[in-house]
Amino acid sequence: MPDPADDTGRALDVLVVGGIGTDESVFLPAPLRPGTYAHAHSQLRSTAGSAATVAAALIDSGLSVAIAGAVGTDNESEWLTEAMMRLGVQCHVRHVPGPSARSLVLVDPDGERTIIGLTGDLLDCVEVPTALLPEIRAVVFPAWRPQFGASLAAAQEAGCRTIIGLRGLADRTICADVAIGSREELGDTDLTDASERFPVIVVTEGQHGSYLVTKDGLERSDPFNVEPVDATGAGDAFLAGFAAEWIRYSALQVCMEMATAWGALATERLGATPPPFAAVQTLLEGLR
Repeated sequence: MPDPADDTGRALDVLVVGGIGTDESVFLPAPLRPGTYAHAHSQLRSTAGSAATVAAALIDSGLSVAIAGAVGTDNESEWLTEAMMRLGVQCHVRHVPGPSARSLVLVDPDGERTIIGLTGDLLDCVEVPTALLPEIRAVVFPAWRPQFGASLAAAQEAGCRTIIGLRGLADRTICADVAIGSREELGDTDLTDASERFPVIVVTEGQHGSYLVTKDGLERSDPFNVEPVDATGAGDAFLAGFAAEWIRYSALQVCMEMATAWGALATERLGATPPPFAAVQTLLEGLR
């Protein structure tokens, strides 16, 4: 891990790279079954996309944050960009002809959700502001795509610390300081092999908790006892919690505690908008 003294003069704490979009959440009274009629008891429109959700959480934690993403040229694009700017996020957003990313999210009474993409995610169109990289302490790619490889290499060349989504483990041509994501993203990847390129690997397993893989072995973290109403954005909140402490050079145990708490609280609220950082701190203080 780099010496903290090496990045004290950098202007921004973190650049988050990836998706910015809108979720149209529909809350159902029962799980959806083929051939039946279901009447939603409520609906919610919110900003979404892994990068947008992670950026919102990180800036709420007190870090200085920039985002690199892509939106369309429709009415949604202005709303999405303004939402990020209102939070204080520095935006490097490319406008691509056509619709912005938008998804329909069906949420059942147990908080489980089905996400239906209504448009493209525009991740192929994201451009990282490479000239800005020497001013950034860490770069986060929440949803990894192979086309981010050159930007990851540029960030590392500029001395940035890096976090990528777990799907990056399958690409043997890359490395990063941390890989983090859900068990579904891990697939059948050999963690023993991947750990040689990724010093820290974090895997979430929903209600079964999460685990951390380092050179010292595997360490499990138990989940918090919550009553979920919507799992949308929980993985992004978990990632943001880990990153918020990791960027501050906290011990990995502290990073995992923050990640677990933020991910758990995210399931107790509707939509992808992350819970307030203050609420996460209150939860952790009550457990110590």
